[in-house]
Amino acid sequence: MDEYEQAIKLKELWTRSIMVWGQVFIPLGAAIVAFFASQTATEGFSDNDFWLLLIGWFLFTVCMVYWRLVVHHIDEQIAVLYPVILKLEQKNNWQTHTRYFFNNLSVKSRRRICHEVGLESLPKIYDDFVDAASEKGFDHYTILFGCWRRYHLHALSDRGHKIQYITVFSIVVLFLGLILSLSIGIWALTVILLFVFLYFWGKHCGW
Repeated sequence: MDEYEQAIKLKELWTRSIMVWGQVFIPLGAAIVAFFASQTATEGFSDNDFWLLLIGWFLFTVCMVYWRLVVHHIDEQIAVLYPVILKLEQKNNWQTHTRYFFNNLSVKSRRRICHEVGLESLPKIYDDFVDAASEKGFDHYTILFGCWRRYHLHALSDRGHKIQYITVFSIVVLFLGLILSLSIGIWALTVILLFVFLYFWGKHCGW
């Protein structure tokens, strides 16, 4: 087995492991929520119910955070394979994973390529980018590899992971707000939702 095949098999193995972690921890989180919700009183709401739900929320949060940390680590291991794959595809004039790398470039990588190659905007289609780079006298493999050398992991976009982080964060905060609202009223939920809104608004504005 040559180096390219080893890199691809390793990438596929780690990609499958991300799916497996999700298949384990998402049902586990749902089971935790269902168990602790079923243990609370059906009529009325006591202090014991509040603390029981709070323990359940804590366990659910630990479960979700651990899942996302593990997936984040695995995803980084996948990403660091790309410079190896790019070099090997350049050697053999292959395109498959180079195309994927291009389609998932971060904003800063795209800006760098436009500046380096002298393009007003980066083509959305990979083949158009290859043609544009060739017309300017650049090797597209070298251009893409240069993005990795400069930005490392930040050369790539979040590839769908950001929305998963946002979803998990929102669910965790929403559950906490619901639990607090049962104990100290709807204002607790309002404050929590306001915090979530300000947090994401701040991230959007670059605070």
